[in-house]
Amino acid sequence: MKIHSKRDAKLLLILAVIITIGLYFRVQDFSHNVDGSHIFRQTMMTSNIFHFIENGISLTTKLFTKNHTHKIFDFPIYQQLVTGIIVLFELEIVQAGRALNIFIYVLTTLVLYKILVFLDLKRQLIFIVLFLFSLSPLGIFYSRALIPDNLPVLLGFLSLFYFLKWDLLKSNKIYHYTGMTATGILAALIKNPIYLPIVIAIIMYLAFNRRWKQLLSPAIITFLTTILMTVIFFRLYSNYVNQGDPFLSATWEHYWYFSNMQDRMNPLHYFALIKQYFRDVVPPPFLFFAIVGIFIYQKNYNNQSKYLFLGLLLGSIITILIFFNVMRRHNYYWIPYIFITCFFTGCCIDWFYSSLQGWLTKKTSRYRLMRWNQELLCKTIIPRSMILVFISLTVLLSYRFTITRVEQHWQINAGMMINQNTPLNAMVIYVVSNDAGWDPSYLYYARREGYNVSSSGLTVTFLEEKLNEVKTSNFYLFIPKIYPIANQHVLQEFHTRLVAESSDGILLKFMKDVLGHPPN
Repeated sequence: MKIHSKRDAKLLLILAVIITIGLYFRVQDFSHNVDGSHIFRQTMMTSNIFHFIENGISLTTKLFTKNHTHKIFDFPIYQQLVTGIIVLFELEIVQAGRALNIFIYVLTTLVLYKILVFLDLKRQLIFIVLFLFSLSPLGIFYSRALIPDNLPVLLGFLSLFYFLKWDLLKSNKIYHYTGMTATGILAALIKNPIYLPIVIAIIMYLAFNRRWKQLLSPAIITFLTTILMTVIFFRLYSNYVNQGDPFLSATWEHYWYFSNMQDRMNPLHYFALIKQYFRDVVPPPFLFFAIVGIFIYQKNYNNQSKYLFLGLLLGSIITILIFFNVMRRHNYYWIPYIFITCFFTGCCIDWFYSSLQGWLTKKTSRYRLMRWNQELLCKTIIPRSMILVFISLTVLLSYRFTITRVEQHWQINAGMMINQNTPLNAMVIYVVSNDAGWDPSYLYYARREGYNVSSSGLTVTFLEEKLNEVKTSNFYLFIPKIYPIANQHVLQEFHTRLVAESSDGILLKFMKDVLGHPPN
């Protein structure tokens, strides 16, 4: 980015300050173990990364939990990048993942800045939008969480930026078209619901600017077809990798992603979506500003980029309505909507700020005593005081509403106990709650392979089956204190020895299994 004047240098300084404020929130507890919301998803990523380091990069998921069924949810580009960072810089998994997330945050902010500047929007509006974007509670939390969703968001906005340059500039057409398509393919591979609003925004931008000829041009048709084929390819590849997965039944998949008509007709589910949006995407008071900002933008902005932002809004709403069920269950699906929410919030705040300046100028001109310092008062003192109040309020609200991390203290401690008291080749049966299923978090913290089993599922038949299947003498059983065994008589069928005990649970070793392996 070339700096042509002192004014440009000042703008870049403001941008750097905004990014730095966002970084301050994101580096908190940088080395802390994986924790917080959606621990299932996070430990699935980190387990996958661990096995990439140990066994080499793969296109499928390998976990410590051997009874997991679903082997791929999204294309593992994010995991591969984190693995590369670990190899190059010798960082821990959580450090490497958070370092990548922070880098993605900085790049995303810069790309959004370039888009807004390229569209020649007011500098004041640009910085309000980016300031809100940097302090989104959802954005802050998922810059710490090890999930891949931030990466396709960056790639999606890069694709949008390349599209605008391809559409509006006469030079480097092939380069910009290739960039738009390549980043779109990568975003759709990792998580296609994240890229859908971008596609809808591009279509709406061309359609409402009366570019029907360009919308139906070979270039756009090829682009849209390529993205569609990418989605189909990933679906076929996922089905191939996950053969035999009971989750892949048409009924299950349809409900999981799209829900059913009964759920869609329930107004309580929509209230839950609105509540989640209020709490997570932006600090709650700003959501009202976003709604007002939509009408202000519609009325006051008439440039050709108008339908781009309205297209992002429409695309976000359509995506939410399509993927209704997962939107209710997983708040990381809301990450793509942070920017468009902050944009319309910024439109409202910018309009209010500018209107107040004009109103103050008109009012003070009536009073002789205030005429001499009218410019100082209305253009310097009051506006800058308002800026300070706005910044302080936003920072305080971000502190207040940033998603609370639910720390997995007992799981982390239990995992450390298992890790310290078992050999590397140990096989661990981990007793979990009846609804935990193959949650990878339990054995991830232990860094040992094994099986999850509910307390009611811990039967003689189950133990005999696993002991025969694995054929090892290093077989252990961990029983958390919070999940007492319902079938205590089961343990009497096997010769076990107490290895370790803590306030989190007990670790037992099978001294003689059904195959007659001698103990080590």
